[in-house]
Amino acid sequence: MPQKLKVLFVEDSVVDVALLLRELRKGNWDIAHERVDAPEEMRTALDAHPWDLIIADYSMPRFSGPEALSLARERAQDVPFILVSGKVGEETAVEAMKAGADDYLFKGDVKRLVPAVNRALRDAQNRINARRTTEELRTREVQLKDAQRLAHLGTWHLDLRTGAAAWSDETYRMLGADPYGPPPTFERFVASLHPEDQQLFKDAFYATSATSIQLDCRLASQMMTVQFAHIRGEILRDANGSPLEATGMIQDITERHLANVQVRQAREAAEAANRAKSEFLANMSHEIRTPMTAILGFAEMLSQPNQAPADRDECIQTVRRNALHLLELINDILDLSKIEAGKMSVERLQCDLPRLLAELISLLRPRATEKRLGFEVTFDGAIPRSITTDPTRLRQILLNLLGNALKFTAAGKIHLRVRYKPGPRGNMLAFEVIDTGIGLTTDQSSRLFHPFTQGEESTTRKFGGTGLGLTISQQLAHLLGGQIHVESVPDVGSTFTLHIDAGHSADGEMLHNLNETMLSKTLPTKQWQTIPLHGRILLVEDGRDNQRLLSTHLRAAGAEVVIAENGQLAVDFATSSNFDVILMDMQMP
Repeated sequence: MPQKLKVLFVEDSVVDVALLLRELRKGNWDIAHERVDAPEEMRTALDAHPWDLIIADYSMPRFSGPEALSLARERAQDVPFILVSGKVGEETAVEAMKAGADDYLFKGDVKRLVPAVNRALRDAQNRINARRTTEELRTREVQLKDAQRLAHLGTWHLDLRTGAAAWSDETYRMLGADPYGPPPTFERFVASLHPEDQQLFKDAFYATSATSIQLDCRLASQMMTVQFAHIRGEILRDANGSPLEATGMIQDITERHLANVQVRQAREAAEAANRAKSEFLANMSHEIRTPMTAILGFAEMLSQPNQAPADRDECIQTVRRNALHLLELINDILDLSKIEAGKMSVERLQCDLPRLLAELISLLRPRATEKRLGFEVTFDGAIPRSITTDPTRLRQILLNLLGNALKFTAAGKIHLRVRYKPGPRGNMLAFEVIDTGIGLTTDQSSRLFHPFTQGEESTTRKFGGTGLGLTISQQLAHLLGGQIHVESVPDVGSTFTLHIDAGHSADGEMLHNLNETMLSKTLPTKQWQTIPLHGRILLVEDGRDNQRLLSTHLRAAGAEVVIAENGQLAVDFATSSNFDVILMDMQMP
């Protein structure tokens, strides 16, 4: 049964609310909602109902996202708050997260809405649980003070002149001592404490003139149920300040201590997650701005008159190269969103392994040559011609590993070594990507597969990147029945080893003594040809630039094209005329 979700929209556009609702319903929620677009309306709504989620536009005629966030944190502290904007600025996004927003989305990327809401609801519940735990601990501490004699509380008396002592049964139990064993003494009491805490206890008597003692300490035996204890007592001293006797209590505080540790760890984890989110937003904004600046700048240069053909061609190639880089960034973000939402799936298809490797080499060798790096491919033993895997995802992982090796290697060579290891539990393929690059420390290697993380901040500044590639590659490797390992030495180089389940070959053919020169023969020569189109096409697209681009290509191929700029026109055209094909954008007015 769908989970109920009560959503308050702070939004002046009914159309935008409808789009957001449509996307939210993909998360299998039973949604009840209300829309407001002014402060007084939002106050009334917050006072009238408890809400599970608040989604606010950043800019509205009578209200703003930051004002709505401030009001929400004042009246509904625990309700997740997500800002949605038509234009994301680097500083704006970071400031919103610091002010308490749970996420910040771009209206053109509402596919991220469902994963973002899931994370926000989960984080909000964690905050509520942490605060509830803290409140419970405070209540429990008050109750313990009021009922010391009834709840894990032992008493003790020490004669500092003779060393003799008297313990209650509860004290014997807490200290792990045998009531029928040797008589208790001051030294036995001290010996029951953790070695690092024993001197603290002694100093309370002999190194000060205080008449009372309060000390939290660890007990010596980790095998006992009681691990942490609170010791409190009164000290009787003579006229010279020397201790004579002491009487007090010992209280089991193990549960409270461990709960405090858990609360502290939860708080530290939440703070670390918020820092990572803010750093990612800032880094991603920079990564997107860099190719966008080049695209806009060189597009403007293209419009300049009297530009030489060679310069114009260079501008076009620069725009195309940066657009492809921007597309790669967006694909990485979408892949990670799919993985976090559990929506990433892989296929199991028969794949020509030599051909796949030949395609990779043809893509990467020019980059190695440009950097004056060696590029070597070897095969350790025979390999199957055909394997069963997802060739698209395997290619994606290897492109990332080899691309990283090229990126972080300034001199030397890149070596790809392929091994096949058949076995009773499955046939495994190993791809070793060996470079002579900057290398990694042990600490850097341990963080390498965490989302949004590179070896260190200077690496991001010098080489660029989002820190998503290896995280995605590791998750994909798991889906392909394997994983990625790394071995690295700073300033020497790194070896990334990808293992995948190769499945069963369709024909069982094994290739012996394979080398790189033989791979090129597996690539067919591309034959470019013009494919004519005959028919009537309904193009449903609201973006005028895309309308022009798509219709130009379709008409150039011979098709008759009719354009509908919204869903209603598309329905009208489709029900009143005959079309051979309807080509439609996924989201439109």
